[in-house]
Amino acid sequence: ASDVYKRQYYDRGEKYGCGSPDCKVGCDCDRYMEVWNNVFSQFNNDGHGHYTDLIQKNPVSLTVAPSRDHISIGILTPDEFRKLLEAALKYDRPMLSRIVLQGLCGLRRSEVVQYKDKPDGHDDIFVSREIAKGPKGKTKDRYIPISPQIKAWLAAGEWEPMTRNDELRYGYRLDQLAAKAGITIPKNALRHSFASYQAALHPLPDVARWMGHSGTQMTESHYRQGVSRKDAEAYFSIIPEAVS
Repeated sequence: ASDVYKRQYYDRGEKYGCGSPDCKVGCDCDRYMEVWNNVFSQFNNDGHGHYTDLIQKNPVSLTVAPSRDHISIGILTPDEFRKLLEAALKYDRPMLSRIVLQGLCGLRRSEVVQYKDKPDGHDDIFVSREIAKGPKGKTKDRYIPISPQIKAWLAAGEWEPMTRNDELRYGYRLDQLAAKAGITIPKNALRHSFASYQAALHPLPDVARWMGHSGTQMTESHYRQGVSRKDAEAYFSIIPEAVS
């Protein structure tokens, strides 16, 4: 039998997108949601390049995408985020620095892989308009305040060059670390976690600005999940053991 790699995506519509003319499947905005990803047997191969349908269809091939009501955007709990950071510290320190940029600074995945130099830990995290995502000609430079927590994790991490072409590799390594940490990471969970926990501690306009949104509507509608102030304080209090 021949294996077919199948992915299904659900297009949630333009209002969930980033506004970029290049927005398509694989974009790190919230428009296209991957709802199925599996390898399954669909055809019989006679060994001479001829494929015929199997006598009985594989059940996976008969599945349909869930409705919008069944699609949810998740965040990590403080304990799950701690486990992920500790796994990166132990197994993949270059990824640790990138995870910090996404989970503690709110950068998009495309911005994380295009970030050229490791932040020095002294100045605010700077995201240039050249790597920021959005409609062409309308992106802006932005700064995210650095904290002792961010400094500590960046000091513990290492750095390796990445480019926009490394997004898939970044996602694969992130999934590997999640498996080692014993957790599951929902789509865009690091950036959503940043928004949700920051919004429990700071005014929403500030959070929207740090995330590169033009206003609070996108932040409120598609990024912020309801969390308690206690959990937000716990999330932003996680530091490496050597420092704690």
